[in-house]
Amino acid sequence: MNKLNNKHFREFLSKYCKKTIPDESTLRKEYFNSCYENTLAKIHDTITDQKIWVSIDETTDSVRRNVANVIVGTLQPQNPSNMFVIHTEYLEKVNHSTIFQLFDKAMHILWGNGVKHNDVLLFVSDAAPYMKKAGDCIKALYPKLIHVTCLAHALHNVCEEVRAHYQDVDQLIGGMKKTFLKCPKRTAIFNEKCPELPNPPRPITTRWGTWIKAVQYYCKYFNQIKSVIEDFEEESQCVKVVKQLFQNVSLQSNIVYISTNFGFLPDIITTLEGKGESLTKCINIVLDAKKK
Repeated sequence: MNKLNNKHFREFLSKYCKKTIPDESTLRKEYFNSCYENTLAKIHDTITDQKIWVSIDETTDSVRRNVANVIVGTLQPQNPSNMFVIHTEYLEKVNHSTIFQLFDKAMHILWGNGVKHNDVLLFVSDAAPYMKKAGDCIKALYPKLIHVTCLAHALHNVCEEVRAHYQDVDQLIGGMKKTFLKCPKRTAIFNEKCPELPNPPRPITTRWGTWIKAVQYYCKYFNQIKSVIEDFEEESQCVKVVKQLFQNVSLQSNIVYISTNFGFLPDIITTLEGKGESLTKCINIVLDAKKK
């Protein structure tokens, strides 16, 4: 809210909202608590007398602090559930004890002192060891709770395992990313020689499935891209590395193997990340992935 003290921002809001813009301290002192309490009351009214699921995930912010978010939702027999962020907290340490305390604190925020332990049926998290240990602790206090680890995350771990086994392919993808990143000249040459091809992908390992999608790209356009790289006259380090990789006789066969056998994973991850799918459909998707 300190941004409200910025003169230009205040002028912008006044011009387009056509309202008197309160001071930051006025908002903080007069409005924040009432907005929070009203929102919490709406969440409580939606969840009252419903069975619920809870999900906790932890990450780090831009200054390397550990921040955990708690999401709750209602369990509906036919329809997608209503979902709410109920609590966010910075943690000094991330372990099973702090996650357990965070879970219990969120339930007290939701219900006050009258926590309905028997109405919490499902806890969803990633498969980190401390999360699994926290799930065991939580089940001792919430007797009907089942702890489920994220299966989309599990499939991402399969992609990471494949990546670890094919270092030559991984080096190619990383080298191509460096070759075209922040180099408009090389990108222009590529677009001139292969105008019908999309630009080489820049996968991010935290974006699930993007590495496999990059492999599919190189599987489809391998010869065209190899031809462009070999025509590069400059000898910068990243171009040298990529040229050497393209001389590896097993590189293309490895790319084809990965694309053929694991190319289905990104689409399955995307489907499991979506909202509103029935439990039956999701189970069938996972079983089909396991079979493949």
